[in-house]
Formats: sequence, C-alpha cells, structure tokens
Amino acid sequence: VATAKWQVNVLRGALQDTRKELSDVDGAAFGRLVELVAKRSITATAGKEVLAEMVATGRQAADVVAEKGLLVEQDTGAVAKAVDEVMASNPDEAARYAGGELKLMGFFMGQVMRAMRGKGDPQAVRAELGKRVNPR
Repeated sequence: VATAKWQVNVLRGALQDTRKELSDVDGAAFGRLVELVAKRSITATAGKEVLAEMVATGRQAADVVAEKGLLVEQDTGAVAKAVDEVMASNPDEAARYAGGELKLMGFFMGQVMRAMRGKGDPQAVRAELGKRVNPR
C-alpha cells in the first residue's frame, strides 16, 4: 500500500521534473526507499529528496541516505535536548504553549526539526512536545 501511494503521489512528480519514464526507475530500489520511509528510518521529506537523487542519477537509496546523513535520529535524549534548546530560545512562545496554547505545536515542530536538521523523528518530537504542555 505504501509503495502504491508513493508511486502515485511522489514518484510521478519526480519523473515529471526530470522528464524520465517509469521504466527508468529500478522498482526494487524504489521499494527499498519506500521501506526506509515506512520504517521511519528517514522522514518522508528526506525520502522525496532521496527519490529525486535516485531518479536523476540511478543511485541506490541507501547510498544517498548515507552520503547525505539523512537517517532519523532515534535517540529520545537527542530529541528532548533539541526541544529544550528550542523552548529556551523561544521563552514567550514556550510559556504560552506550556499554558495550553496548542496552536503553537506546529511552530515548535518546525523549529525542532530545523534544529535537528530534518533528522528528528516527527513522532518522537511530537511526543516530547506533548510532555511540555499543561492543558488548562
């Protein structure tokens, strides 16, 4: 199911950008890329970046991921540290968020992912941010 969704929603766009055909893409390599995303080894955003490189050059996903350092940070301590740093550098927003202003979740998600250079596990970041709010 995940492979079909990626083929319809992502691969088609990547092929149009390069004017290549579906037959130019190694199906097994594409499947391995989708598996990396499905297993949360890389983010969907990183997966799109890797796919663009694969389509353009024919390289394997694992090679592109390793070269660009795109593996998701699985260490929850690193995620917590990044959240702490972002909260500390945005004290006004942190106070409002801690007070229950949940619309700031998106702001903090973006800031933490940026601080982690896109390598943070979005679910782990969201969970860590959830620990920081005290609903009214």
